[in-house]
Amino acid sequence: MSTLSQQFVAGVSAWGLRRDSGAGVDALDDAPIGWRAQCWAVLKSAVVAGTATVWIPTVASRAARNHRRALRTMNRPTPGTETMAGQPYTTALDWPANIRLVVVSDLHRCIPGRLDVPRRQQTKPLYDAMLEHYGTAGWHLCENGDIEDMWIVGGSTYGAVYDALRITGGLLARLGRPSLRVENYRRFLRVVTENNRSTYDAVRRWFVQPGRYGRTIGNHDGPLRHPSLNEAIRPALGAFRPVDAIRLHHPDGSLAAVVTHGHHGDGWNAPGQDNLGKLSAWLANTLADLPSLDTPEGLPPEQATRTTVDGELPNRLIRVSGTFGANSRYDSLDEEALFAAVHACDLDSVWFLLGHTHSPVRSPQAGDGRTWERYANAGSGITPSMITAIEWDGTAETPTVTLVAWVWSDVIDQADDAGSAAGPESGAPRRARRVVLTPRPGGGLDAAPD
Repeated sequence: MSTLSQQFVAGVSAWGLRRDSGAGVDALDDAPIGWRAQCWAVLKSAVVAGTATVWIPTVASRAARNHRRALRTMNRPTPGTETMAGQPYTTALDWPANIRLVVVSDLHRCIPGRLDVPRRQQTKPLYDAMLEHYGTAGWHLCENGDIEDMWIVGGSTYGAVYDALRITGGLLARLGRPSLRVENYRRFLRVVTENNRSTYDAVRRWFVQPGRYGRTIGNHDGPLRHPSLNEAIRPALGAFRPVDAIRLHHPDGSLAAVVTHGHHGDGWNAPGQDNLGKLSAWLANTLADLPSLDTPEGLPPEQATRTTVDGELPNRLIRVSGTFGANSRYDSLDEEALFAAVHACDLDSVWFLLGHTHSPVRSPQAGDGRTWERYANAGSGITPSMITAIEWDGTAETPTVTLVAWVWSDVIDQADDAGSAAGPESGAPRRARRVVLTPRPGGGLDAAPD
């Protein structure tokens, strides 16, 4: 690692963090972005607007090509690969199926400020409560990709510094000089871990140290494939090996389940062809930082939590455009195509436990009415006051898969009797409650709080 790069990144990052420390960037609501980040967003927007006639048709062409490639990959079985239909993985971890495993995905831990979505959505302490619940009961934990978010930028002075260094480092890496990019990611991860200290302490205590922890790589934390970046988290988390997939095996050696993030079949976000996903995230964050422009950030609203708790959550597979590989809700993983590929590869007996889409489902229906019985998606940890997860219990003769949501008790109480609960403003301690989400005949997920 270049000493010059280390010193430069350390210096400008510290400068950005100092600018933020006195500006209240850790405010729960309406965290101030700061004029420096706004000026950076204005500059980027000017460049984007001035080059639109070039990059818009390029993006459309690349999206169509990448989606065709993703569909071909799904439908082409790879000899010796047991992880997912037609999708080879470079790394995998093998565990016995007779364990109890909780799978969470898309937590998007990040730096202070606007990008600290778990804090803004009030899920940080909720996740810590979940960790204690499963940890004390001896469960395994899989954090299934997009755990640290290294794609979103801006939102504070340091976030703008990180963005500028990432762009510069990427250009230098193309010239064979990757040290600036790597050091920028390392510094970013240190800030993320410090901003989420209680969470890393809990994961380390309950799961990493007892040897019950697994980590898969998603698209937003894809740089963790670099050993140097993996090591940047170890002081906070302990030794771990990020992999593409975790395979659960029956005692006879047969495959019981695959846990993987899910972006390998996504034309916008698959490893090696994720520039479109990175660009869309970069553009969205640029627009969000523009002054006097109330741009939606794409975060789930309060109503999403209420819909889940009230048992009104849909339970259907996602379908995207057959041309550009996306739909009007910005989904880019075609779960219906994946279902067809799994069936074509004779993998119907294998459970697929994914994340990536932010849409929790269990045994969902396809558009033609068929049901993918052995599919579950963990959803995400960035819905207001709610985290969804998958529970795999392999201790019985036949493993069970349960989709759950962890919600603050006052949210559930408000659903039962509006206005009766002591909300977060009352000063009363909040209690985390588990809600079981069960597939309903004809579609939808019933909700039953413990």
